[in-house]
Parts: sequence; C-alpha cells; structure tokens
Amino acid sequence: MNDHVDTSKWIDPCKDPEDVRNEFDRISKNYDEDLLKKGYRAPEDTAEMLADLIPLETGILDAGCGTGLVGLYLNRRGFQNITGLDFSDECLKKAEEKKVYTDLVNSSLTEKLPFDDHTFGAVTCIGVFSRFGKAEILAILNEFSRICRKDGIILFTYREDWMKASNLLDDLKKHPQLVIEQLTEPVPIFTVDEELKDIYGYYVALRNRK
Repeated sequence: MNDHVDTSKWIDPCKDPEDVRNEFDRISKNYDEDLLKKGYRAPEDTAEMLADLIPLETGILDAGCGTGLVGLYLNRRGFQNITGLDFSDECLKKAEEKKVYTDLVNSSLTEKLPFDDHTFGAVTCIGVFSRFGKAEILAILNEFSRICRKDGIILFTYREDWMKASNLLDDLKKHPQLVIEQLTEPVPIFTVDEELKDIYGYYVALRNRK
C-alpha cells in the first residue's frame, strides 16, 4: 500500500467524511515529510501571523490539527497552550508524538464541538476547508465563534479559486459576529510542487465580536 500523500486527493474536495478519515489515517505516517517536501509553508506562516495578532499565552484550538504541523510551529513560535482537534485517530497519534499540545480531542468539525462557550482566545483551521462547501464552512465558523472568546481571533486558509467561486468573502463581510481583521494577498499553497505551483490561497483572520 502506498502510504504517501496523493496531493490531488489532499487538495480536492471530498464530501464523504469516512473517506476523508480513511485517507488521513492512511497517509498519517508520511504526511509531515511529504507536505514539507512539497514546500508547504502554511504551518510556519500561520504561527507568524497569529503571533502578530494575539499574546503568546493565549489558549488556542488547532481545529483539524491532523498530524500536528501547525501546533509544532505555534509551539516553536512561543505558544504553549494549544489544544488539537481532529477526527483521524492515526493523525492524532502523530500529533501526540510532537508533545506540543496540552490536550488532543477526537471530534468532527461538522458536529457541535465538545467545548464550552468562550473557551479559547483563538482558533486556527489550516488546510481544512477544502473539504467543505460554503454552507458547511459558515456553520463551522459559527461554531468557532461560539467557543472563541469575545475579541478572539479565528484564522483559516482557503484556496483563491474556491473563495472567488463561492463568494465566501461577501458572506463574511456581512457576518453578524465575525469581522475580517486581516486578509492576505493570495499566496502559493505549495512552493516546490511543480504540479501545484499555480494554486494559491488566502489567510483570513476574523475577529470574534460575539
């Protein structure tokens, strides 16, 4: 069995959650190495961007944490209070090996998250929303708003082409409790992979006003 990342599957939307879970269970062993070889900079860029927006002592939920790459770079940047959430047991095992999370939780983003209101000062969701349509993304963001403290930050990434096709930004601009704090220019998702070098994505930081 080939346990390496098939980038076409990784970046294309998949509507069956069980297929997604099985795919990430399968590739978890080699996920970090494969993605970093392709020039995947999102974890490092996320840590730098978040450090400019919140204090290092802020409690963070790394939603869709996978094998823990984002948590690793957050920790290297100085963040210590990080909770990881994912629905792949195998990915969570790899995340636990990094020893950068205060807690790891197995849960799906399409369900109510197992946290009280206003638990976290920030939520990151990096390289995750490619799996969902706009309605699902907005529902997930509403749940992030519930568990995020007032004036907290929700930081996510999304492909440029899908952002434009879905008009997601227009919906966010009208959102009753989330305000766009920072929106980057589109940047390459992979800086080395020749097949994907023309695919760009946004980093979006939302301020929670609820």
